[in-house]
Amino acid sequence: MTEGWVYFASNKEQTRVKVGFTKKVEARMSGLRTEVGHPVTLLACMPGTPATEAWIQKRFAGHLIEGEWFSLNDKIRQFIDLIGICRTTIHMNSSGVGRPRTVRHIADYPQCPCMNCRALRTLKREATQ
Repeated sequence: MTEGWVYFASNKEQTRVKVGFTKKVEARMSGLRTEVGHPVTLLACMPGTPATEAWIQKRFAGHLIEGEWFSLNDKIRQFIDLIGICRTTIHMNSSGVGRPRTVRHIADYPQCPCMNCRALRTLKREATQ
């Protein structure tokens, strides 16, 4: 699976949030501003894959407005606070890939980015090979 970033970007009124996947967050934010025709704010991002994006979108399907845009309500805000990853900007290197400042455990998240869960997934993968 393609690894990259799942991002949460809000509209200028901060009433809606887009949950999307990208390999290059800064480039995607720039493209998104062009697409919607007004500034967007990166609220958070976390390491993930398109499956991560789908899992989050399914989790908040009841708050879907259209496409990948969801109502920016308390439940989504709590999730963004829970992941605690890079609420402002991520540190990017020259290839556009960055590292989160912090990574916290998310109990029911099948692709939790914390080191313990990543290690467990690696062990399970190696055991099946």
